[in-house]
Amino acid sequence: MNLSETRRELHRFPETGFREFKTQEYLIRKLKNHHCVLFKIKTGVIAYFNNHRPTSLAYRADMDGLNIQESGNAPYRSENACMHACGHDAHMALALGICDYLNDHYAEYDQNFVVLFQPSEETFGGSRLILDSGILKRLKVKVILGLHLFPKLEKGVFYTGKTVFASAREIDFTLSGKSVHVANRDKEPDCMKAGMEFVKKITALSDRNTLVHIGTFSSGKTRNTVSPISQMQGTIRSKSGDEKILKKIRDEMLSIKEKYRLHLSGDTSRYLPPLKNDSSILEKAKKLLSFRLLDGPFFQGEDFSLYTEQYPCLFLLLGIGDVPYLHSPDFDFDDSILEDALERLLPLLSLAQ
Repeated sequence: MNLSETRRELHRFPETGFREFKTQEYLIRKLKNHHCVLFKIKTGVIAYFNNHRPTSLAYRADMDGLNIQESGNAPYRSENACMHACGHDAHMALALGICDYLNDHYAEYDQNFVVLFQPSEETFGGSRLILDSGILKRLKVKVILGLHLFPKLEKGVFYTGKTVFASAREIDFTLSGKSVHVANRDKEPDCMKAGMEFVKKITALSDRNTLVHIGTFSSGKTRNTVSPISQMQGTIRSKSGDEKILKKIRDEMLSIKEKYRLHLSGDTSRYLPPLKNDSSILEKAKKLLSFRLLDGPFFQGEDFSLYTEQYPCLFLLLGIGDVPYLHSPDFDFDDSILEDALERLLPLLSLAQ
């Protein structure tokens, strides 16, 4: 299998979370003649190489694309209204390469293998779906490995650390009141003014370890009325835990409600913990793979972190050099590095033995 060709084939038809129907069909077509049992969980695919051993090692790749219109002109550019702007096409190509290797060599190991193609990483639900299905327990998974491409890190070099990514929490807020004509603007509080003040206050809580960001803000109905509603969506990213920031945000909510006499509701329940590697697995990996240690976690979030709460895990970053950032409409990279990356990853298949 040529990994560049595979990645480019997948790049042409990206699909968003839990809509990866064509992607699922592609993966099954590639794997149907392998010496593995295939399971479908919603739009996900699991390849199980059964060595009749008491435990299994799992390797996870994510499947979904993003609601981003690709701006590049590569011959393999997206043919859909979305894009693989986060490298999941390459993640799947590497996982398929691992499957090809295991097809010929799985019996040489003293464990079983689970290659997990997980849907919906970009939105909450993908890893939770897999964990709640019980499939990992049924297949006796002991350790889970994962990987992500990462721009601005040296091309072709692996990186990891004790903590790779920060926690990620989605935050939604709604301010609501009554509308009134602008001529009578002193009769009712203005949700737009209150919302702007609230956003300014909570985003000012950001520091070197925690990021509070509001990405969408909508308010008002017509040009000549006081706004009766403001809706805000954002995220909290934290390298050290966000409980203190959450308390401060709730205090600001109360302050705005009292000042403007408005109803303010919020939802901060959707949460991913920091992505932390298992310390013993990390030590074992040092003997099998050459990698550089990160100075600290990045503010990106990853739903692989939910696996780390239940299983010993190792998550790697693969540097792809000075290319556009993840989630950029012009994201692309030199996919010739995938073949060498696969060869260096293969020794990790013995990690759980």
